[in-house]
Order: sequence, then C-alpha cells, then structure tokens
Amino acid sequence: MFESPEARKPRPPAFAAAIEALAAYLRGVADGAAAERVTAERRRAYRRLFDTRVHLQRTLSEPPPAGAEAWSWIPLVTAAERIADRITGISALRRPVPGRIWSRPQTHSMTWSGKRRRRTRRRTG
Repeated sequence: MFESPEARKPRPPAFAAAIEALAAYLRGVADGAAAERVTAERRRAYRRLFDTRVHLQRTLSEPPPAGAEAWSWIPLVTAAERIADRITGISALRRPVPGRIWSRPQTHSMTWSGKRRRRTRRRTG
C-alpha cells in the first residue's frame, strides 16, 4: 500500500499517546494494581513507543524538512524508552514472581578466608 510522504511525517500526537500509555503504566505500578493490569499497561506502553520509533525511523529517509524533524524526535523517544525501562525495574522489585525464589546476587569481594580485601596503594620511590 502506498503511503504519501505527508502520512509518514512525524506526528506529535503519536508520541503524546505513547507518553499517556507510559503514564498509565507508571500509575499502575505506583498504585500496586493487579499484575495482569500492570502487564497489559507495560505492553501497551512499550508497543506505543516502538510504533513511534519505527514511524520516525521510516521518516528519516524522507527529504527535508520531514527527515530533519524526525531526527529531532529520536532523543525524546529514547528518553521515554529509558523511563519505561526504569518503571519496569521498579515494578520487578515490588512485585516478585510467584513460585520464583529471589536471592541477593553474590559479591566476590571476599577472600577465601572470608575477610574483606583491603585495597592499598603501593608507594614507589
């Protein structure tokens, strides 16, 4: 199907819809909503961000001003994706998966004797 260059022009409403989906996802996590709702909101937010990014990447090949305008939206979409990742991290910390055993990651800062290593700077000269 043929898409006119005007139809591929970056549209701020698409980005606004992605931000609204991201806000709904954050509200679900912050309110402690049911896991099914949070999962649905997360998928919706990531899908909207993905669709916005794909649309912008397709528009990058257009002649100016459409390509230049698309290029200016890329950092905003990237920042929104990073925010979505942060929200997902917080959600994972607050909502353990049933039946899964969570354990602290082990650190390797101990020596064989169980004592902490002490870093010292050697002086030369």
